[in-house]
Amino acid sequence: MSTEQNTSPTSRTTHQDDHGDQIVSIRRAPSITAFGITGGVIGLIVATILTFAFTPTDMFTLDYSRSAVFGVLAVVIGAIGATIGIVIALILDRRSAKHPETLRAVETPDQ
Repeated sequence: MSTEQNTSPTSRTTHQDDHGDQIVSIRRAPSITAFGITGGVIGLIVATILTFAFTPTDMFTLDYSRSAVFGVLAVVIGAIGATIGIVIALILDRRSAKHPETLRAVETPDQ
């Protein structure tokens, strides 16, 4: 017994019309993983900029090394970026579910 999962970014539903053609409803779904990874990478870039853009002043003495500051910022801002990316993907997924594209599929004879 074999089960096949539909992992494609497109969701389809079909039914027959009066002429025997299939009416196909297609919607594009975003890849949540890709949006999460992209958000995380953007978060790492922001953490790098924040770490090395500012120099310590007299009022703010740097008790931690730059690599320690970068590590903390990378974890925090990277997680925030990944979360924002996933939320954007979920919003786009909901939006695509409301507006599916309907097409007519006509069977062609085998050649």
